Amino acid sequence: MAIYAGKHYYKRSGDSFYQCEHYDILDIYSRKKSPILILMAKVNPRQSQGKFKHRYEIIISIKNEGKSIAKFPYLAINCSPDYRADEYGLDGNRNCGLQRVRNNILFKFNYSGGNHTVIYPETILDVDRFVTEVNQPAVPQDLKIEYMMSAESMENVKGEIVIDTRRILIESVY
Repeated sequence: MAIYAGKHYYKRSGDSFYQCEHYDILDIYSRKKSPILILMAKVNPRQSQGKFKHRYEIIISIKNEGKSIAKFPYLAINCSPDYRADEYGLDGNRNCGLQRVRNNILFKFNYSGGNHTVIYPETILDVDRFVTEVNQPAVPQDLKIEYMMSAESMENVKGEIVIDTRRILIESVY
């Protein structure tokens, strides 16, 4: 137990106390390491669907910026109505980075990783591809994503990201 007295931290050891060294305090705060997950979006090159139609794709990914692995990752997403999850997944064979599940009615798209899926520190896991198709000369709408993420040993993270039309147009050009 650490207590603050006399402008020093003290640690109990048996029936006595001793003044904490710097490494003691670091040890106390670094014992519980947890992943730090952030949601990322990457715009793929646009594809022509005939003469007057373009398809825009955005890959949604999770990055672990923490110092420990993210076990049992979970992601729930609501997005703009003009966008939908690609029915063929990330690889064209209906596979996603996390398994699509239906366990949270507050979010339209839910993804979960089992004990076989971890996100290592400083790595990125692509989760799914979201698409919209636009007739020319119209431009794609902003993609607004409300999300909730969690993993073992971390608090739920809720947030919102917006990929604006200008970014989609600039990054989707070959």
